[in-house]
Amino acid sequence: MSIKSTIGLGLIAAALSAPAAAAVIDFSAYADGTAITTIGSATFSLAGAGESGSPSVASISGVSYLWNSTDGFLYPSNEILRVTFSSPVSSLKFDFSPFGFNGDPDQGWSLYDSANALIASGAFTSGGLASYDLSAFAGVARVDFNNGRNDWVQGLARISFDATAVPAPTTPALMLAAFLALAAVRRSRSRGR
Repeated sequence: MSIKSTIGLGLIAAALSAPAAAAVIDFSAYADGTAITTIGSATFSLAGAGESGSPSVASISGVSYLWNSTDGFLYPSNEILRVTFSSPVSSLKFDFSPFGFNGDPDQGWSLYDSANALIASGAFTSGGLASYDLSAFAGVARVDFNNGRNDWVQGLARISFDATAVPAPTTPALMLAAFLALAAVRRSRSRGR
């Protein structure tokens, strides 16, 4: 393969690839009482029945959580703590506590795509803090943490995910340059015959 064709293929690969950007949100970085709405590409809200407003951070037993309440781990609360991503994500992992898991079939997590179609759902594994690895699922636009009713508190300690980076504005120029380089290689090969 000639140098021109190698450069051309490299430019095409660079133009077409969209690297994943890893994001980690750890609520220990926020002071108790901080209301959280948006961090990076993630928006946090109270989305079910019960209290409305922005969820807030509070620490309990040395761990900081984002709660399904505007007053940390105090009542009233909301049945759903929601995380919405500005663009679909993959490699989703989180540390979560439903605080008093009671076996309610509605308690658990649910993943949705950008068309609001359910991707997957699952139950919480315990009433205490546990880690969940949902990296097997891609295209996640939203995750709901549901406690089954609005009279129970639950908290998100940490969430991480990979977001597909938006291609740089120079991508069309890189692609044009790559195609022109390949055309030049092709033209020079056909003249050499």
